[in-house]
Amino acid sequence: MAGSGSSTLAELLGRSEGRHLEPDASWTNSFGVVFGGVTVAALLAGWAGAVEPGHELCSAHLAFARPLVAGPVSIDVRRVHAGRTISRLAGSVERGEDVVVEGFAIAARRAGSSTTPASLAGITPVDELDVAVDRGGTTAAFIAHHFEIRVARRPTETDPFIHQWVRLRHLEPSEEGQLPIAALGLLADLASVGVFRTAGRELDGPWAVKSLDLGLHLTGAAPTEWTLMSIATPPIRDGGAIAHATLSDVEGTPVATVDQQVLVQPLEPRRPDR
Repeated sequence: MAGSGSSTLAELLGRSEGRHLEPDASWTNSFGVVFGGVTVAALLAGWAGAVEPGHELCSAHLAFARPLVAGPVSIDVRRVHAGRTISRLAGSVERGEDVVVEGFAIAARRAGSSTTPASLAGITPVDELDVAVDRGGTTAAFIAHHFEIRVARRPTETDPFIHQWVRLRHLEPSEEGQLPIAALGLLADLASVGVFRTAGRELDGPWAVKSLDLGLHLTGAAPTEWTLMSIATPPIRDGGAIAHATLSDVEGTPVATVDQQVLVQPLEPRRPDR
């Protein structure tokens, strides 16, 4: 179970049996909603297991239809097209007849190796950072439980990105120090951190960030135990924002990019009779 030590990704997400998943209660925030990254990771794991031999996941695109509250869901993954070079997969997370998340993924047969040099210029190495981030706010409990976060560089006027090292506390890496690709689903949903920073600086009163969708593009590099997330701090316009982040491994090699569209809405005061 999550929280009892290192585990596999399947154990970390919750209790699973066949197509059914019951997210671990430790992923639930103070509003009773399960962290969206759990559903992203579950679909990525399903897609990764359904790709054609020799193909690798290249991208995933998901739409969040409704919040996921605690309880069991079913994961449906299917192959839509299988070509020699490119294949397409679809999938959804459902509760009863209601769709919670749906999306599709593209897989392809990659050729050759990357020639892009890795770079950590100006980024403090994770082993030189001792103090984890105090996240604060309504999601602090499950964020602190599952993620260790260390700030490598804060935003400046010339670089409006938050650069932070992130580690999944309870996920055991392989002997080579790598994580499964599906673990990126848990990390990707942290891209909205930049929106939280903007909202906290510019908005008055309590507010909430609600995810509409998430796009993940994979480079083919494997994620490592520590991931460098370079997260944009986007402007909020007309009650919405587009979060963006680049994820790199411990050597600075890009692993993935994330784009996530969110709504930023004021929280209505709770009525005394509710």
